[in-house]
Amino acid sequence: MSQDGNYRNYGNCYYSSDQYSGWVWFGKGSYVDGWGQVDCTFSINYSYVLYS
Repeated sequence: MSQDGNYRNYGNCYYSSDQYSGWVWFGKGSYVDGWGQVDCTFSINYSYVLYS
């Protein structure tokens, strides 16, 4: 990550309720792998990362 902070993923799901991952703290320069996964029943329209 290029900035310290809390991150989470938002997923807009097709024909089901939208999904959010949990908030995760990442420090600047950290490497992350496989975080922020969301599960939609059918498919996902789009997703974006939220930062706090």
